[in-house]
Amino acid sequence: SDGNSIDVLRVMKDTKLVREAVPHSFEKTTFSSLTYCNLCRDFMWGIANLGVRCTICGFSAHGSCAEQIAAPSTCKLETLPAFLGLSTPEEEESALRMAELYSIEDIYDMHHWVEGNCHMATNCHFCKEAITSVGYESHRCSRCKIQVHTLCLLKSPDTNCTPKHQKLLLRKPNTYEPDSTPLLVFINSRSGGQQGQYLIRKFKRILNPNQIFDLNQRNPVEVLREFQQHQNPCVLCCGGDGTVGWVLSVLDEIEGFSPEVAILPLGTGNDLARTLNWGGGYEDEKLSPLLSDIENSHVKALDRWTISIIEEETGEKMVKKLLMNNYFSIGVDAEVALAFHNLRNEAPALCSSRLGNKFWYVVNGVKSMITQIPLIDQFIEVEVDGVPCELAANIGAIIVLNLPSYMGGANLW
Repeated sequence: SDGNSIDVLRVMKDTKLVREAVPHSFEKTTFSSLTYCNLCRDFMWGIANLGVRCTICGFSAHGSCAEQIAAPSTCKLETLPAFLGLSTPEEEESALRMAELYSIEDIYDMHHWVEGNCHMATNCHFCKEAITSVGYESHRCSRCKIQVHTLCLLKSPDTNCTPKHQKLLLRKPNTYEPDSTPLLVFINSRSGGQQGQYLIRKFKRILNPNQIFDLNQRNPVEVLREFQQHQNPCVLCCGGDGTVGWVLSVLDEIEGFSPEVAILPLGTGNDLARTLNWGGGYEDEKLSPLLSDIENSHVKALDRWTISIIEEETGEKMVKKLLMNNYFSIGVDAEVALAFHNLRNEAPALCSSRLGNKFWYVVNGVKSMITQIPLIDQFIEVEVDGVPCELAANIGAIIVLNLPSYMGGANLW
């Protein structure tokens, strides 16, 4: 089997697989069940920080093994199965045949096999019999999630991989297929309950890592311009209403490019997501139903408004120009929102959950109530279509609404 391992790796190095590899994304993990080390091929025992696991494909190893042994550089792209425990000439011949197959055929239609750590008692995709070992006697595909006996896999090396939500997958980098609708996932890791990093890991397990973008590390302008020539892209904004507004503003800058936009609400209020029926906030639900909803959703138009701030003395000089998606306000509620925004920038650790964020809104609201609230009607005049509007006395805010949802679901109408 040692000679076979060398031959398999030699075939792999002669292909483009290594050059196009996506690196593993390892993190320390405490395994809750018996887990097989993909490097030393032994089992991991203990109660804390037993090892590391790739958050994308599930490749697992002892911490010491990961430091001493170079892990395979390929992750999530289609690679060769391990097959390091084979003993018979027939098995070795099958493994070499598979190595040649993976080096010749279109690798983007093939499985990404990871050795071991299959769920006990799961039935083999080929023979339909139970898998009874977590070791090298079994393999699992990190793309389509099927699990198989290693020997069964050797008998059917040319099986195509058909992952769920295939229509949303970015299959080949810089190659656009007319029948696909690749989903570009933008995640704001600072929104709401700081769930961004967790969601990045979850999405990378389901989709291609090359279509997942952290907005704190990558400017959406660059990404969207790369896909400008694609006819059918779709965008998923994972964040609060501010994140969605940011991405929509970027799309305004790209002429002739209007992809459909879906929302995974991670913010505190999520009023736009509520209005468009994407929910009031993500609560660790499974992502597969969300992706199915995106595939089956219908386009709904959204009115968006321009707010122009003009210098009063000249009546001509533009001071600032803003776009409004949800609502626009002047007064006490705007003061409370600004206070929270400043707090989150200065001490993000204090704003680490949706419930905690609402608490700070309440605190800032109480502070505003205790202090003297400026009476808007005393220094603001409102005109609609050139007609002056009479304001009620002693009001603390003026709110212009574009949605039937305000401040986390309140319907002011």
